[in-house]
Amino acid sequence: MFAGGATEVFLASSEPVGPLARPWFRNPQEAVHCAALRFEPFHTQLSSSHCQATVKMGEDPVTSVVNSRGESHHVRSLIVCDSSVFPDSCGANPMLSIMTLARYQGRRIAAERSRYEI
Repeated sequence: MFAGGATEVFLASSEPVGPLARPWFRNPQEAVHCAALRFEPFHTQLSSSHCQATVKMGEDPVTSVVNSRGESHHVRSLIVCDSSVFPDSCGANPMLSIMTLARYQGRRIAAERSRYEI
């Protein structure tokens, strides 16, 4: 997550990790303590196994990866239509939302073929 530009990474866990009271990392060097996580019952909340909100959406290519249509600012004809463009983690299995987004984007792309290099 730090490699992708995160400035802080927090894991939903109440167990201490190495010298940290909670797994709240403020620099990449602290992330090595993840290896010490035991995922003890009733200490760690795993809310989704799908990465979400990892591709920032916005109209400014300097501060975002895709525009409001899911089109990459940097790679021509690349459209992102998965949970990475969600604004935040939904805290539950996002499969239905991902399928809905993919279906919507697929229909939109088919209707606007001339907009893209196919």
